[in-house]
Amino acid sequence: MYTLKRSEWIDPNDPDEKVQSLSGKDYISMRFIDDCLGWGWRPTPIRKRCTHEFTCCIECIDDWATDYDIRWDRTSGARAMRDEIVRLGVPCHGVTTGI
Repeated sequence: MYTLKRSEWIDPNDPDEKVQSLSGKDYISMRFIDDCLGWGWRPTPIRKRCTHEFTCCIECIDDWATDYDIRWDRTSGARAMRDEIVRLGVPCHGVTTGI
């Protein structure tokens, strides 16, 4: 069994289940708040247009942040999304927008 590295991801919608290596600008590291199964931190790809299921975007990040701890400082993609949330004033758990 192959163990995924911190920046690797398998798209559940991909029938071939190819391992994708993600750049730091392309994902957010998050962990389920009640991580009773010990799954730990996982990369969640950032998409401009997403399915709101396995990837995240500016529209659905608040839903993710409700159930997941998000490491906003771990990747450049997370920092960019946090800055965009603040700039747009989008409500998001764990991000202070100043509004």
